[in-house]
Amino acid sequence: MRKEFVKAFGLSDTLEAEEKRFVNRIDQTTFRRLAMSHDYEATFRRVCYEMGISADEKIRKFSDHAFPPLRKLTDDGFIATLEVLGHIYRGEYESKQSRLDSEISDAMQRATIDLGIEWRHGMFFPTGAGVLNEDLAIGAYEFLNEYPPEKAAFRKALEHHLRRQYPDVLGEGYIVIEGLAKRLLNNDKTLDGNREALVSALGLAEEWKHLVKYYLDYAHAVKRHASKEPRVAKPHEAEAFLYLTGLMVRLIVQDLRNRPAKSA
Repeated sequence: MRKEFVKAFGLSDTLEAEEKRFVNRIDQTTFRRLAMSHDYEATFRRVCYEMGISADEKIRKFSDHAFPPLRKLTDDGFIATLEVLGHIYRGEYESKQSRLDSEISDAMQRATIDLGIEWRHGMFFPTGAGVLNEDLAIGAYEFLNEYPPEKAAFRKALEHHLRRQYPDVLGEGYIVIEGLAKRLLNNDKTLDGNREALVSALGLAEEWKHLVKYYLDYAHAVKRHASKEPRVAKPHEAEAFLYLTGLMVRLIVQDLRNRPAKSA
């Protein structure tokens, strides 16, 4: 394997070079395999729909005699390839997902340096800060299985983080907590309107009201309803916001699970 060769000869690779190799490996395995399947057109159209791309336009531009490869949707970009893989996985039957898991894991393991991502539950996560990432990103994503709209928003926040679109991390994180707060409090108020009631319903100390307020203020200043020029979100700030979102997800979902089920 190339990893052993690089290590044996004391060579080094750049992150950009390894990202390119990952893209090439996925093209030669997953993308090529799917292109030869009988339901490839449905897969291509589904991925285009998820990405907001016109499938018919891509088809017309490619050829009258062949169907466009998935690589035409990524332009060989690393982040775009990760996005396409996620869309493919979520549209596959469970029996086919295991093969995709294997192909992605193999491509990642062949990298000679850390790509800064991990593949779990059909989703790419930034590796982040070890235990925090396990509990507050991956764990929070799992917690949201019972709440599809909020899970979709959290997935978007993670995808924006991978694409380094930090303001959108904050925007989607806000949507996650706002949706869960509405469920917990059984109303349709904004998160700003539910802030104090949310803290009280969770049985948290009064100081948490300030913490939640700062969470909202920062989201507004960077992304939502900013009356002034939006602030720039730094990478470590967006990561911290993502982890704080994950912490709040765990608090709210645990409380929702502990509440008695409504009688029919």
